[in-house]
Amino acid sequence: MALVAVAATSALHAQQMEVSGIYQGEDLYVVNEVGDQGVGFCCYEVRVNGVLTTDETNSHAFEIDLDALDLEIGRSVIVQLSHRQGCRPRILNIESVRPLAGFDLRSITVDNPGELAWKVASEQGALPYAVQQYKWGRWVEVDRVMGKGSDALQSYTSQVRHVPGLNRYRVVQTDLDGGRVKSRETSFIREAEAITFAYDKKSQELRFSELTHFEVIDAYGTTVVRGENNNIDLRLVPKGTYFLNYGAQSAEFKKR
Repeated sequence: MALVAVAATSALHAQQMEVSGIYQGEDLYVVNEVGDQGVGFCCYEVRVNGVLTTDETNSHAFEIDLDALDLEIGRSVIVQLSHRQGCRPRILNIESVRPLAGFDLRSITVDNPGELAWKVASEQGALPYAVQQYKWGRWVEVDRVMGKGSDALQSYTSQVRHVPGLNRYRVVQTDLDGGRVKSRETSFIREAEAITFAYDKKSQELRFSELTHFEVIDAYGTTVVRGENNNIDLRLVPKGTYFLNYGAQSAEFKKR
């Protein structure tokens, strides 16, 4: 589980410490001192994702057995520790379970059908890989693949869609503290005619010459439609001027 936030909320005779993050297959270990009044232990109740656990809190130290909850690796979790006023339990292994972005890239390739494949070792944590393609003047996330968080050599694949011309790809990990690790790029040139589009005023439909990813952005910079298709149904989109990103291109069109 990975720490992203710790907060305390006060009640008349109790407080609650909340730890939210990502489960990575490790349990949490808590130091639980006697309360400041000398009666009872500091933490007296633990809930994970709102469910009361059976962890034995009536001791100086105890384990939050996340493995017993049948959580999947990579699942978000919220751990709530209810404790008495004047004291605060301590989680001993927060640093060891915090997932950090980091991996040793051994190879990254992409083929003609669009299979992006990469091999890594020494992953620092079980974090997703954002698969990014460079188009529309920026890196755009086109897929997400969950990492295993393993020291051993791991292989991953993602199916991407080549646009006509030069295609550039990379994978990126971002941890919950904002740290980012990027792979080197791999590229592929697709020899094909540029994708075109036409707007049908009668059906209020925008049609592409082939299947493509797209974004429709209004004059305020808000993305109103995003997806992958041969056409876009614009009946629910108000009249006006819009910016269209599609294929490897960008254009402006007016819905009348």
